Amino acid sequence: MVANLKSLFRQPVILSSAIATVLLVDIEKLGVFELLEMKVYDQMMQLRAAPGRR
Repeated sequence: MVANLKSLFRQPVILSSAIATVLLVDIEKLGVFELLEMKVYDQMMQLRAAPGRR
C-alpha cells in the first residue's frame, strides 16, 4: 500500500493538486480569505434587485 502511495504522488498533477489543497485549507483556517469573502458577499447583496422591483 505504501508503494502505491509513493507511485501515486510521483505524478506531478496529483502532487501539485495535493500541495495546493493543503495550502488553501491552511490559509482558509487562518482567516485570510474572510475579508475577501465579506467584500464579495457585500457586493453581491448590493447588486441584487430590491424586493418587489422587477
